[in-house]
This record gives sequence, structure tokens and C-alpha cells, in this order.
Amino acid sequence: MFFLLIFCIPMAQAAKMYFYEIGWRQPQSQSYEIQLKVQKSNGRYTVFRLPIWRPGRYILQHYAAAIWNFQAQDEEGNPLPWRKIEKSAWQVQNPKKGTFIIIRYRFYANRLDAGSSYLSPELAYMNPVNFLMSVDKHYNLPCELLLKDLNPDWKVATALRKKAFNHFVADSYHELVDNPIVCAPSLVQLQFETLGKRFYLHFWGNYQLNHEAEQTLIKNVRRIVEEQTAIFGELPVEEYHFIYLLVPFYLRHAVEHSRCAVFVLPEQVASSKSALYGLYGITSHEFWHLWNVKRIRPQALLPYDYAEEPYTSLHWFTEGVTDYYAYLILVRAGIMTPTDFFRNLSETWTALENHAANYYVSPAQASMDSWLVTSLYLYKPLYISYYPLGKRLGFLLDLLLRVRTNNAVSLDEVFRYLYEHYYKKNKGIEEDELQEICEKLSGTSLEFFFQNFVWRSGPYPFETLIEELPLKIEVDTSYENDLSVFGVSEVSVVKATKQKTQWLVVEDILPEGDILQAGVAPGDMLLKLGPYNLQNVSEENPLPSNWYETIKVGATIPVTYLRNNELLHGSFTFSGRFLPKKYRIIAEDHPVFQSLFASAIKEKVE
Repeated sequence: MFFLLIFCIPMAQAAKMYFYEIGWRQPQSQSYEIQLKVQKSNGRYTVFRLPIWRPGRYILQHYAAAIWNFQAQDEEGNPLPWRKIEKSAWQVQNPKKGTFIIIRYRFYANRLDAGSSYLSPELAYMNPVNFLMSVDKHYNLPCELLLKDLNPDWKVATALRKKAFNHFVADSYHELVDNPIVCAPSLVQLQFETLGKRFYLHFWGNYQLNHEAEQTLIKNVRRIVEEQTAIFGELPVEEYHFIYLLVPFYLRHAVEHSRCAVFVLPEQVASSKSALYGLYGITSHEFWHLWNVKRIRPQALLPYDYAEEPYTSLHWFTEGVTDYYAYLILVRAGIMTPTDFFRNLSETWTALENHAANYYVSPAQASMDSWLVTSLYLYKPLYISYYPLGKRLGFLLDLLLRVRTNNAVSLDEVFRYLYEHYYKKNKGIEEDELQEICEKLSGTSLEFFFQNFVWRSGPYPFETLIEELPLKIEVDTSYENDLSVFGVSEVSVVKATKQKTQWLVVEDILPEGDILQAGVAPGDMLLKLGPYNLQNVSEENPLPSNWYETIKVGATIPVTYLRNNELLHGSFTFSGRFLPKKYRIIAEDHPVFQSLFASAIKEKVE
């Protein structure tokens, strides 16, 4: 049974607002009960919409799949006819009498990650963007929200403005859905002040930090805040909330918001002073979003339209360059060493250069293709993330700007310019403007960089770029006991019923894999490759650990395989293209790195 909340607000004011209630009388059902009271639209119908995506994750989410028991009524409680007209839209017939429509529905909340919602007897975790509807794209109406089943003894973590312990307000639908809410009987809540602003750290779950570790945590998060703020010159919020959900399984996921960030992390990160190191990088990443993407945005994201996919080629910049700064800030804050920074960058570089899609998909295309990611998971060889692509680009572009201007201009200046001339003037970045801004500030042409590293896929002309930079890149090539060197991206092992023999079945092949030349296709069982009988491979009879080393690049490799019980033969030329490579980024002794890693803080912050 639902209960109607009566707001004592004059009719003229009430007509211009959304009034939401969220309840959870039966938390074991993992379903929230939602009510929305709003003025009806002009005409015969009012259309209610649920977002199909959320800011921070640019894929189709289809939250409507979790909506059930939708109902509509007028102010007197009379049912109103309704029908679903799109996957995330409900059309309600307007009442003949009265001004308001009241809709009620339930939302199944059984996912626990940083962008979802979850409900259990011990936790009410809400991302309003998942389940709060709006009237057809009217996103600028002020909102009130009542958590009607919130126990007064429970603690709450949210950046929403509070009128009472369970009553919150927002200036717009944009603001309301940008503020997750965590309610639980026990939350560890820490706070500190710096730069005249207040910061909160909320922890739910198995929190085990002692006083010393807590002080280390607060000190290092404060350093991250101060270093990032020093670049932009000001904090655009009065307070900020870091909300950490600690879980007893491996998951590292976080989402940025305008006044807070939510993290779902393994509980081990809050178990000791040393384990906290696994928390700082992701914390730095999400806090950098306070400026980059929450305020400095591509034009396609200004303003948000939750009913349509906003396409932009700039996610390598919004997310990837943010990841570059996440670790750069840790060095400037004294949390990470330059050696660890280059080790981390080398690992990113290695992963990219050994990824087949690196040769088919540019950073700009990877950004555009974000909306296809759920489909691309089915076609793994064609998917590559704009996060590591942009992280590498951020480093190279920052270094290039510094070298060409003798450290007078860097990405720091680019971000300051974007903050002052775009965010503060309510402008978004057009698709080609980033290059123009970097060229304007540096007084140098960056056509070669953007055309060859942003808009095109690999192989990238690193040799030409590195000639200008104080860097060396060492590459080690080694054979591994893995069919991936021939372009086989996935293989499964089938064991004979009465024997210990393992049969190797090809599951997926890269689009240009060498082994395709032999006619091998997914689903085939490999019996013999070169001089080796693969059907006899077992735990007791493994191939030599260095068996690939006997096969030279350029050699013709015969293959025998089984398809539908038919024995087939073929051969291919071993190109060596897919040989695993290990990259090591070595920074020369150069003033540019002293500037790169130097603190941006001009005065000591007390």
C-alpha cells in the first residue's frame, strides 16, 4: 500500500515542481517504491520518461527494464489510463479535473556498483538517475524528495541539500539525479577542512582503519584536493563528499558527480595504512572530474539529455586525460614516486600496443563508439577503451606543450583556460576546438599530433614524436606459450571423458590473425601446429615452455584441425605481428620533468 505525501505549498508554486517519494517497506524484496506528483502537461497526455543513460557512463543502460507495477491516478485517487509508448516512456491520459497527476511504480534494485542502485535490510543505496522519472524532458524544474521509510537512527551520505532528516531539495532534475544517496544503520563518517571548504569521507562496509591510518587517509586526500585545486585556482563547491562502499569481493568502480563521488572498492583498501594506496588513484581520478566533464564539457554534453545518446569524440579527453592527471597529481602530492608513475605508464603503453583493436580504432572513434560497448563486448577484437588511449595521449600532449614552450605552457594551462573561458561562460568544447585551444596557448602547430594520434588508429608514428621529446621507449619482444601470437584471441580446453588429454578449441580469432590463412575458424579443434601434436597435450604431457621459440617469424606453419569430424589441413606464414611486446618508458634527465612533477601549490595550505 502506498501513502500520499501532502506538501503544504501554494498551488502556483507546486505546479512548477517535482514531488518525489522513495520508500522501501520490504527491503528484502530489493524493490524501491517511488511516487511522483507533478502538474499535468497541456493537451490530452502527459509523458513520463526514465533516463536511458547516466552521466559518467556513456552506454545505454535501459533502467526501464527494472520498472514494474506502474500506476497513475488523479488528485482524488481515481485511476488514469496509461500505456507504454517507448522503451523508457509512459504516456498517461490527463485527468479531466484537477491539476496534478500522481504516478507510482517500483524499481528492482539488486546491483551494487558505483552507478547503480541497491536495496537490502542493511543498505539503501540510491542513484536517482536510475529510477526517478521526469515529465518529457523538463529537466529544469525544482524538486523535493522525501525518503519516507528512512529510519531516524540510520546515517545518510549524500550531497543533496537537506530540509529535514529525510527531506531533500534540489534546484532542478539535473541536480537531483546527480546526487546519490546512501542510507545505513552504520556509516563511518570522517571530515576535514581545507581552502575554506569542508570535505566528507563516508565508508559503508567492513571498515578497519585505526586512528593512525585514518590520519594518513585524511592527509593524503587533502593533498589530492589541494594539488588539483591549485591548478584551477578555486574550488567550485562549498562542500564535497567522497562516498566509499566497501565490498567483500573484487570490484573497483567509481562515478563522478558535481558535488560528490561514489566508489565501490574491495574492503581490503580500508584495512590498513599500507592498503590505502589502492584507494588514492581512483579517488584522484574522480575528484579531477569535479572540473573535467562535470563543468568543462564537450558541447554534446551541455546540457544533458537523458533520453538521447550524446555523441562526442572527446571521451579520450574527458576520461583518459583525467586518468593521466589522477596519477600525475599523486606524484605532485608526494603519494606516488616518479618511478612508480613511469612504471604505471609503461604498463598502460604495453597493454595498448598488445591490443589488436589498437590497429583499427582511434581514440576519437573509441569515444564515439562508447554507445556500442555492450555490443562490442561480443566482438572483443574490435573494442578498445578510450581510458588508456587518452591517458597516453594526455602524457604525450602535456610533454609536447612543455617542450615546445620551455615549460611556459602545459596541460595545466589548457585546463585553466577551459575552466575560465568555457565553463564560466557556459560553453561546451566543440569536436575540433581542443586542438585550436592548445595551438593558441602554445603558439605552435599541433596538426601532426592530433591527426596522427587522436583521429587515426595505430600503428602510431611514435618514433617521429619521440625525437622531439626527452623520452626513450625500450621494447622487449618475447615468445610466450600462448596461441595469441598467431592471432587466436580466445581458446577453450576440452577434456576427453575417459582420458586426461586436453583438446584445444578455437573460440575467437583476430580479424587479421595469421592462422586465418590456414582456413582455421572459430569452433575448430586444433590437432597439430608445426611439429607439435596438440591433441596429446595434457598436464602430464605439456608442450615445452619455449616451444614457440622454435618457430621463426616468416616461417610457413602447417596446421591440422578438426571441423565437424572432418580432418582438414592448411598452412600460414608467421608474421610476428601479434608477438607480445613489453614497453618501458624512460625519462631523460631534463628540466621538463622537474616542472611536470612539481607541486602547483604556490603557498603553503594550512
